[in-house]
Amino acid sequence: MLTLGCLCLAACGVGEEKGECLYTLAESGDHYVVTGTTTKKAKTFTIAATYNGLPVTAIGDDAFYQCAFLRSVEIPEGVTSLGEFSFARCFELTNVTLPSSLTSIGYYAFGECHEITDITLPENLETLGDSVFFDCEKLRSLTIPNSVKSLGRGGV
Repeated sequence: MLTLGCLCLAACGVGEEKGECLYTLAESGDHYVVTGTTTKKAKTFTIAATYNGLPVTAIGDDAFYQCAFLRSVEIPEGVTSLGEFSFARCFELTNVTLPSSLTSIGYYAFGECHEITDITLPENLETLGDSVFFDCEKLRSLTIPNSVKSLGRGGV
């Protein structure tokens, strides 16, 4: 039922300019993870490099899943991992800036992001999960850095 709501909003063209990220303190208590958003309708989100005085080091599983209006995202330095489905089904996403600190991109992280045409993977990247760029139909080319030690199947 929620999926139909998101699809209806996308089809109707409803969208807010800016949304807020939700942050969760990691179990270790020494960093934060982006775990969601206040809305699925925003065109932009500002991902903080720090929150409550601690670094933000990860974008969690499903954090921006089905943010159908999201067009551009800049992930700050210090973020080391993107979780599974973290940006999947962000149908209007065209511009993604990844930090040099990024070492891992999870399963289906950008799956079905149909409008992405270019993306630069950072030189420190070590792990690309399965189907990271599955059905990114406009992605023209992708250079996988030599630092990658683990490469998933399909859609990469």
